[in-house]
Amino acid sequence: MSPAKKLWLILVVCAVLLGTTSFVNPLIRLISAAVGAVPVPWVGREIAIAESNNTEYEPDAAFNWKHNEYLVVWRGHDGIYGRRVSATGKLVGSSPFAIATGPRTRRLPSAAYDPVNDRYLVVWMYDKDNSEDWNINGRFIPWESPDGSLKEFEIYGSFLYEEQPKVAYSSAQKEFLVVFVKKEPAKNKSEIWGSRVRASDGKILGTGIPFLISDNTEFSDNPDVAYNQKRNEYLVTWDVQKASLDVYGARLTGDGQILNPGIFSIAGWPNNEGIPAAAACPDEDQYLVVWQSEKSATNNDIYARVVFGDAVNSATVHHVADTVLHDSYPDTACSHNGRQFLVTWQQQYSSTSGPYGIIGRFVNTETGGGSSLCPGCSAAPAKTASIGDVFGIMVPTASDASRTRPAVSGGFGEYLVAWEHLPKGTTDMDVHGKKVMPSAKFLPVVIKK
Repeated sequence: MSPAKKLWLILVVCAVLLGTTSFVNPLIRLISAAVGAVPVPWVGREIAIAESNNTEYEPDAAFNWKHNEYLVVWRGHDGIYGRRVSATGKLVGSSPFAIATGPRTRRLPSAAYDPVNDRYLVVWMYDKDNSEDWNINGRFIPWESPDGSLKEFEIYGSFLYEEQPKVAYSSAQKEFLVVFVKKEPAKNKSEIWGSRVRASDGKILGTGIPFLISDNTEFSDNPDVAYNQKRNEYLVTWDVQKASLDVYGARLTGDGQILNPGIFSIAGWPNNEGIPAAAACPDEDQYLVVWQSEKSATNNDIYARVVFGDAVNSATVHHVADTVLHDSYPDTACSHNGRQFLVTWQQQYSSTSGPYGIIGRFVNTETGGGSSLCPGCSAAPAKTASIGDVFGIMVPTASDASRTRPAVSGGFGEYLVAWEHLPKGTTDMDVHGKKVMPSAKFLPVVIKK
């Protein structure tokens, strides 16, 4: 590496570690102009986040901007666990800690950070009676470690099946929105519902019971939620089984009211589009929604689309992954203080067999397109977004471990990606991860706290 490029890397690392200043970013731009763009993003060393020779999978991650670190949560063999990871990629503490354990099964944790109370809400699906009659439970976790006085509590439970929770935090409302699937197998129907959880004490707000978000006549599944700080609104996304599987969304006010135009289509092509994920940048009035699209039984592609804050879809649909391989289970996150999304997904080694690896691609936010951003426009103006090159986070090989179900969270100009890690020749799933930083040509426009 040339001295100039070494200097560029040092400045980027300083920006990430400081998480602050207005003087670092101009220097980065100056050095970048002098040496040219570094061709590929920086991908850090592999981090063994959970490796205890047990079944550890279904990871999620949340960024703590006050302390510049991440919380990674996952399902263990007997409950929900977590571990802190610093912005430099170092594990914090001597070992993972238990969030909720016991004889009942707990699955699919999701986490969001509350800076006012300096703690996380972690939610999961809970088999209350050991009969797969799933409910939604949660627990507040102070940023340093669990507090024994803050117990697991029920967010919603009924005689039906509540599954697949996702959580986001509203800074204006000082509350969390938890979305989940409510299934009625006897009616071959499932719906997307939401519960507002007050951040100070865990009280379920509104009427104390959840509210319906999706259409109640369809089979809706795989929800996700992102919070728009600019508007104090949420975007909830899910997939719907119609003639084919499609992706839909709805905007909600900070207090859970569905906004015009109500439920709207994000992806509705003839082939199956599903398992969407959504994210929003704190300073941008827009979301990025990503999903997988079925080409054949062994070949999915990954797509992404900007949805502006007023529910206007961008005219451009980004074809994020277009290969003969099986690309699936995408996730996305925005950098905490920038205008850039990282999209991650799992990719199979070959079109017919082999283990999976983790792949990534950067997408910048767009300018123009929504009516609120373009008053008087009769049609969406040309996009000004850019999309980076595809790069390997853990490139799959024929004889290596299999890495699946990535989860990504965005920090100060960098990201943490976690995934399920299945070593070759074993049945013990672990949770591993890596730090990722964009290339010089794709650095965020703003680096500030």
